Amino acid sequence: MSSTNSSSKTFKIAFLGAGNISTAHAIAIQQIPNLQVVAICDLSLERARALQQLTGASEVYQDLKVMLEKARPDVVHILLQPVLHAEAAKICLAAGSHVFLDKPFCVSPADFREVEQPAQASGRPPPVIPQVTCYPFPPS
Repeated sequence: MSSTNSSSKTFKIAFLGAGNISTAHAIAIQQIPNLQVVAICDLSLERARALQQLTGASEVYQDLKVMLEKARPDVVHILLQPVLHAEAAKICLAAGSHVFLDKPFCVSPADFREVEQPAQASGRPPPVIPQVTCYPFPPS
């Protein structure tokens, strides 16, 4: 699945959260070569399975730690309520995954520091998530 040439490595992606925003992430990932969604984790198996159909992920989970252990994703898209971002990010980083957090990154400076320290120590710095500032609307 991977090679020594980073441009041809396939990166394993997991989604933590299968709510509305997950569809936009799934569509974006499908446009980028060498990304494969391998797992979906959500408390609702119904939502997780619906997202699985869209992404082609091989597995769905209801427990983050089990997903991390079994799927071993390179990157986890954390698509939860912002108040849950910091704790989920720390768990993912500790398991060896990079994290991709939607805005807002965290809800307080203290939360940010709790994520930044282990991310920097592990060589997986927190991502910068740009806000869409220009959207090409189709003509009316």
